[in-house]
Amino acid sequence: MKNKYLIILLSVLLIACCKDPINQIPTFEYQIFNTSNSGLPSSFVTHVASDSSNNIWIGTFSSGLVKYDGASWVCYNTSNSQLPNDSINSLYVDRKNRVLVGTNRGLTILDHGKWTTYNKANSGLQAEIVLSVCADNNDNIWLGAVTSSADFETLAGLYFFDGNKWSLYNRKNSILPYETINSIVCDKNNVIWLGTAQNLGKGGLVRISNEQWSLYSSDNSPMKYNVLDRIVLGGNGQLLLSSDVPFEWKSGVLDGYLYLFNGIDTWLDISPAINNANLTNRVTATVFDKNGNIWVATSVDPNRPNVDYSLSIFSNGKWTVLSSTLPNFPRTYIADITVDSSNNIWVAAPDAGGLIKIIEK
Repeated sequence: MKNKYLIILLSVLLIACCKDPINQIPTFEYQIFNTSNSGLPSSFVTHVASDSSNNIWIGTFSSGLVKYDGASWVCYNTSNSQLPNDSINSLYVDRKNRVLVGTNRGLTILDHGKWTTYNKANSGLQAEIVLSVCADNNDNIWLGAVTSSADFETLAGLYFFDGNKWSLYNRKNSILPYETINSIVCDKNNVIWLGTAQNLGKGGLVRISNEQWSLYSSDNSPMKYNVLDRIVLGGNGQLLLSSDVPFEWKSGVLDGYLYLFNGIDTWLDISPAINNANLTNRVTATVFDKNGNIWVATSVDPNRPNVDYSLSIFSNGKWTVLSSTLPNFPRTYIADITVDSSNNIWVAAPDAGGLIKIIEK
């Protein structure tokens, strides 16, 4: 009898040990914040970021910057703060909890209540439309800025600021393939990664390490297109590279891509439509959660009317279309995704009312 119970106990333990918790997608619930049930000044939320205190920072299209601490909402705009412009193009929170805000009138840094703006009048920044921004491990600032003037190639490009001196990199003094920089990240080794737009077929992924530059494109890597809209960094140093590529037509089909890149030599094509016929490869936003799962927002394809906007989770090679499993989850364009320190997911959804918080049950 003892042997019988021992066998049963061992069997139960074996079954429990064989279960892979990472491969099991948990259940979620969600909450939508909009202008009628929150302090959001506008539904056109385009950027979202989280700081180490779990404050959520929200960038809007034309209504400024918002801070949400879980209880109260604080709105910053040109009328009540030193924010130089109410259209937020980029948003980044660095390791010191400084909030770096890219606007149409330069870069603004909110450092624990202190506002500092850099523009043409007071800095080496000569292009004031800041599309992307990041701080490296030494607190230097890297930003991509463009201008609408005729001096685009002279004034636009990658700006570097060490706290004292500004430097500008463009096609004339670097291997940068184009001056429009959509995304910037810095990894744990202080390597800077840039994702550029495309001009005359030139663009791609740029790597900067110890002043050494490298370019990855469709010419020397698996990249399908030379437009790179977004780079997202994982805790293990892996990079998510994605693009919506709305203007690239292949056989009359709108296309995009999603790659998982180890930063050295291994590329994994995890473009959504490859493994799920209900998704497109037009990726609009991605993020790694605290468990290493990849959250992916995808757009629509006019040639496939049955495919809608989607939010999915990619884990251990499997796709779960979360927007199909959550009751009444809005099928809407998603502009940005972030994760807070509690592993809650925050989604910028300008067409669905504003901001969506997704919580594991």
